[in-house]
Amino acid sequence: MQEPMLVAIAVLALAIAVTVLSFTLWEFQRSRRARPPRGEVGKLPATEIVAQRRRLEELYREYTKRHSFRPGQLVRWKTGQRNRWRPLYDQPAVVMEVLDKPIRPIDETEVDSSAFREPLDLMLAFIDEDGELIAFHFDSGRFEPFPGGT
Repeated sequence: MQEPMLVAIAVLALAIAVTVLSFTLWEFQRSRRARPPRGEVGKLPATEIVAQRRRLEELYREYTKRHSFRPGQLVRWKTGQRNRWRPLYDQPAVVMEVLDKPIRPIDETEVDSSAFREPLDLMLAFIDEDGELIAFHFDSGRFEPFPGGT
């Protein structure tokens, strides 16, 4: 009676081990594909450098184009300026507060984050995936008035 139970446990343990090994190999292969080949680290093709240069200049101009916001106004992300998961592009957000002095979060564990020391001068609220109103602070340079908004 105990022997079939031991066999079943052994088969289950083997199945788990195979699954873990398969996932580990898949992750290793995926990570290898994500890395550039040796000798190519840090190099971009000339055409890509030109394209990125133009795009950076365009995004910089857009970022430095500032708008005056007021509480109750609807806004959205500027194209190419979204650095957070929410709100989504073209999802309306309402200005809750415009801060006179920006908050600059300093978390030494986040120095490689795009939000490190970002000047957060705008409190926005939007509707989350559960239909609830949530609010966060953002950099106003990344937003523009919502077309047709208040």
